Amino acid sequence: MNPVTQQLFEAIETGDEGTKKGALLVLGDDIEYAHFEPEVLKEIVQRLINIAIAETDEVIRGSIFKNIAKGFMQRVDYAEIKFDPWIKELDKDDPVFICAVLYLLSMAYRREYIPLITKYLEHPDKEVRAEARESLDYFD
Repeated sequence: MNPVTQQLFEAIETGDEGTKKGALLVLGDDIEYAHFEPEVLKEIVQRLINIAIAETDEVIRGSIFKNIAKGFMQRVDYAEIKFDPWIKELDKDDPVFICAVLYLLSMAYRREYIPLITKYLEHPDKEVRAEARESLDYFD
């Protein structure tokens, strides 16, 4: 990871709300347009996944999820990405978080997550159920 990207991550991890938002905007543009090498892009996505668990601000967390989605839209094999931090928190978190995770799990196109996503078809929140249905459609 280059020094500029490393500085962006330091700002995302330790900065105040405005600093985090700005760093996430720049990082999102970099993910889309900087043409990172696949290994660097994987590292960026994994680090964002790990950061999202600790982030409590919903707006910041949403920006993190958007950047992860931008990463998934790049032609990179994400088979090695570890979603364990999210999976451990799914039942403990709010419906917005659950929906975002289900969506991103489906974007990873890893069939091993079908049973996990299927479990949320019975969730009490209707939006979570709808997201689970839509997420499963990616596998058809």
